[in-house]
Amino acid sequence: MYLLAKSKNFKSWPLKLLFGIGLLLLIFHKLQTSVIPGILAEIKIVWLPGIIVIYWIFFSIKTLRWIALFSNQGFKLRKFDTFRAYFYSAFIGLITVGQAGDLLKMYSIKNMSTRADTNPKNLTLGEAGVSVLIERFMEFALYLLLGGLIIIILIKDFSHSGLYYFILVSAAAFLAVIFLLCTYSRNIWLRLEKVELNRGKLFNLIVRNLKGLFYGLTQYSRNGLLIPIALTFCAWLTVSLVFLVLAWMVNIHISYFHALILFPVVSLVSMIPVTIAGFGTRELALIYCLSFYGVAPERTVIFSLMIFLITFLSLGLASAFFQLIGFISIGRKK
Repeated sequence: MYLLAKSKNFKSWPLKLLFGIGLLLLIFHKLQTSVIPGILAEIKIVWLPGIIVIYWIFFSIKTLRWIALFSNQGFKLRKFDTFRAYFYSAFIGLITVGQAGDLLKMYSIKNMSTRADTNPKNLTLGEAGVSVLIERFMEFALYLLLGGLIIIILIKDFSHSGLYYFILVSAAAFLAVIFLLCTYSRNIWLRLEKVELNRGKLFNLIVRNLKGLFYGLTQYSRNGLLIPIALTFCAWLTVSLVFLVLAWMVNIHISYFHALILFPVVSLVSMIPVTIAGFGTRELALIYCLSFYGVAPERTVIFSLMIFLITFLSLGLASAFFQLIGFISIGRKK
């Protein structure tokens, strides 16, 4: 938590929160707020338990992907500790800066895992965070490519060569980066091993973590990434189902196919680090996308806020469950 408090991202938290609140207030100022009570009355609240269960399945798939990734490096972590760390990190990332959740996963690998050849507590965050980096990269790559696809579909201009080139160049760039990391990570690590750590604390810290990062990447084979990639697609299919059922819950009628391609766009916009939890930016993205389906902005804003509230509720309940089980386990040991 000390490192988090010192980071620039954490210090900018109040500004991002204020900016998000300002965007929301501006959006609400443009809405016909008189129709909102009627929209709220139409919400099918009985679907809520089912949505929460699907959300838990989604985050469980992502946890299994994380296990598959860090297992490539030889790390072993108790299943309970792994699921607890992942759900905690997702919850913390939702309500604070996103990197806070990633740091928790890195520290979980560093402080709670075991490995045959070394003591994980002696690892740098760079090496402990390789699985987190690859996980983020996989999601971002998938969402970026699908985001380009939805732009083409929404504007109904299939002849626009610039958008096609955008998708092709993005795909080529990500494949090239993956290839280069897999092929040359060992060479980069060996070069970093020759760098002398005598140029100041900050320089030494950066080099040590880069060494750990590229050393960790050398432990990944191409075949070792097949299962995480497959689980990434499974997670996308599952969370799109959540998106679809939530839309139906507020009487927004879209197909599963459109949910599959709409969710990546919303996720990409929410990743822009200008607000907390995507407040404001997520609403603007949804208003734009759903306007092509004739959905009123008032209903879209309610839908967007429901996404956050149900995500918060799902992760909060799961985190509370893991915390309770942890307390019970400690009590039994005493």
